[in-house]
Amino acid sequence: MCPEQLAQPELVYTYIEHLVSLGIVSYTNEPWTGEFQGAKGAGFDFWFIELNGLGTLFHRACLSDN
Repeated sequence: MCPEQLAQPELVYTYIEHLVSLGIVSYTNEPWTGEFQGAKGAGFDFWFIELNGLGTLFHRACLSDN
């Protein structure tokens, strides 16, 4: 079975919440002050997420070149 067969895009918000609860990612609105400043909303709420300190370390550990 390939990983694509396990994908369930309808659960993406659940996956994100799990990453938040593990302390790997955080919600942020900082991009609104960067390249997205002045962007128009699509009529619904959405948020930006970013790796926090633990997330950066987790990413390095899991995707190291060694």
